Amino acid sequence: MANITKVRQKQRNTTVTTERFSVGNSDFKQDTPLQLQPAEVGVNETDGTIELGIVGDVLQIPSIKMGVSEDGQGPVWDDVNKKWIPGSVSGNADGVIFNAIDRDPDTGNPAVEETRNGQKVLAFDPDVDNSVIFSGALTGYNGNGLNCVIVWVAKTATSGRTRWNLAIERSEGGVTNIDVDSFAGGNSLFTGTTNGTNGVINYNIINFADGPNMDDLSNGERFRIKLVRDADHPSDDMLGFAQFMQLIITET
Repeated sequence: MANITKVRQKQRNTTVTTERFSVGNSDFKQDTPLQLQPAEVGVNETDGTIELGIVGDVLQIPSIKMGVSEDGQGPVWDDVNKKWIPGSVSGNADGVIFNAIDRDPDTGNPAVEETRNGQKVLAFDPDVDNSVIFSGALTGYNGNGLNCVIVWVAKTATSGRTRWNLAIERSEGGVTNIDVDSFAGGNSLFTGTTNGTNGVINYNIINFADGPNMDDLSNGERFRIKLVRDADHPSDDMLGFAQFMQLIITET
């Protein structure tokens, strides 16, 4: 294909006008119209290269190669099916937030609802393993596990630790029986140390890996999550009640 050389070009719709241009060894005078041809777009099935060109091979535009970004969030070429597919994406699940008033009825040693400075809290006993259950839905989940933040405050204490446990129950269509609890084993937090100033809020994190750790919960499914203060465990040595305020769940 002949080389096209242009200087000081301007464009009017699809017509390119130049003061001087040449194709190969042929020179053209000022204001000679050069009509662009319809464009072609194709995908190279070997490596996914996107190719742009001009019908009739009048002008060839260099190929463009799509690629994966460093964080893995770009498109990935599927060599088997010969097409681009979404790459892995992290941290995109819609956040799920549970406040004290969002609790489900809990038949076994439930935490007690209280009000502190006009804010609803759930009080967890220092001697009995109180619990609370919330129910919600996981949407926009990409399979990277869950990050669960427990927001709480000590009722009277200014030192000591609480031990929190979270367990997830997947509501699987055609499988889960709502008359029977089926929570997975759960994860515990050993270092829920209270703030040295009473009334100052604590944020403690419990993580769940994707899979059995979170009862194989999948995108778009309903679930229940159970929070327990493991008060009789040796690592729970904070005196007095722990007042739960909020549970914030995001994708890891």
